[in-house]
Amino acid sequence: MTVSYADVLRGGPGCTGRLAELLETDALAARITCEFTEVLIRYDCGQPYSIIHHCEDCKRHILAN
Repeated sequence: MTVSYADVLRGGPGCTGRLAELLETDALAARITCEFTEVLIRYDCGQPYSIIHHCEDCKRHILAN
């Protein structure tokens, strides 16, 4: 059993702290995803940046994940 899991099982301030950390991590993941999407929007998909991969490859990969 990890310390985090034990904190959650006991409840109280330890549990509340772990939940706050989880919410912060989730918010960070959301920000990173949005920033990555904004970077992709800036690319001109008409330009050949790679011989192998194209913008549609990135879009499919993002949608799959």
